[in-house]
Amino acid sequence: DFRVKISTTGKAADGYVIGDMVASPNVITLTGSSTQIGKVKEVVLMVDVDGISSESHAVGNPVVYDMNGDVVESSKVVMATKEVAVTIPVLKTKTVEIKVVTVGEPEPGYEIGAISYQPKFVTVAGTPKDLVMLGSTLTAEVDITDQNAIVEENFDIASLWKESLESLRTVDEDKLAVTVTMKKYEQKVLELLPEDIEL
Repeated sequence: DFRVKISTTGKAADGYVIGDMVASPNVITLTGSSTQIGKVKEVVLMVDVDGISSESHAVGNPVVYDMNGDVVESSKVVMATKEVAVTIPVLKTKTVEIKVVTVGEPEPGYEIGAISYQPKFVTVAGTPKDLVMLGSTLTAEVDITDQNAIVEENFDIASLWKESLESLRTVDEDKLAVTVTMKKYEQKVLELLPEDIEL
């Protein structure tokens, strides 16, 4: 038995990405000599998703590949199922801004010098309803309580939105790296002449 791996060609329409595809059946039984079966690496169904913008369905013939990436001849290995159906979900995308805020106060005598982070924007995919609920900004909080040097934090971007928005996922980058630099207060001595003092 081998799990059917789904591979795609092409790209969804602008503003959309392909969701997690489901094959039926998702496991195929191969029959052949122990030598030939031992050489099998995977069973792949190729699906063309070029230009699609809504959920689609397709039926195709999976292909058997060996450890070298070569196609295994059907005369050597027989598939119990010749055709596999696949559901192709399509998710809408949205680009949102990422903002970083600090909580707490640094060690006395220090203040925030600079905040740097990447990425500044991230593309998120999901259902239209969840994308509306997401809003236009994601906010990450960095605790700087009693800090006097550099504070570095890494976030899973998915942790920045509510767990109830189950359909959402990042399209490109899924990590946020933040660096907050603390700056020590500077002192300056000013000369004050007696005639400058007014009672």
